[in-house]
Amino acid sequence: MRLVVYTAIFGNYDNLIEIPTPKNGIDYICFTDNAKLRSATWEIRHKLLDTDSCRAARLIKICPHRFLPDKYDYSMWIDGSMRLKITPLVSSLLGESALMASIHPSRDCVYEEAIACKKLKKDEPKIINEQMKFYKDVIKFPSHAGLWETGVLLRKHNDRELVLLNELWWNVVKLYSKRDQLSFPIVFSDYNFVSFRRMAQYKIVKSVQHNG
Repeated sequence: MRLVVYTAIFGNYDNLIEIPTPKNGIDYICFTDNAKLRSATWEIRHKLLDTDSCRAARLIKICPHRFLPDKYDYSMWIDGSMRLKITPLVSSLLGESALMASIHPSRDCVYEEAIACKKLKKDEPKIINEQMKFYKDVIKFPSHAGLWETGVLLRKHNDRELVLLNELWWNVVKLYSKRDQLSFPIVFSDYNFVSFRRMAQYKIVKSVQHNG
């Protein structure tokens, strides 16, 4: 079972954090637009995409099937602000599911997350308001229907249904807010995936302050 751990750093938003204990037989890949970026533990892949730097990183995060070969059975995404402490046995954590994500520790509602994003100036209020209006008025998405963090994602890499949902997720991020936590609950509302309280409970990652 081949596993790839991957991340993306575009626009110099984060510093690339080295992996303290890389495992043999696992590929660690960082996509970047920084031609000067070097690493002792990550394979650096330079990539220029026709979008803004934030969405470039989001595209790679959301659609790994576009950028990583079919040889992988599993993939693990970590945000650039994360330090990977250990490489988990992803197949064991996923079990029969194709996706694993962490429940948000502070909120359970996408509408409350939208308010927080506007308050913290994470994106343009106008586009967030348009997105929430679509959720409320068109698809009638309920409040307090769950919220997830997406800093770490475990996947069965080539699961067909998941690939289609990843593409749908990207289309929402491309159309509306770049904050992918605002679209994840809607896209995956009817999808059977594994939720857990905090990735920290598995002692896998640690959050690190980013530059931005």
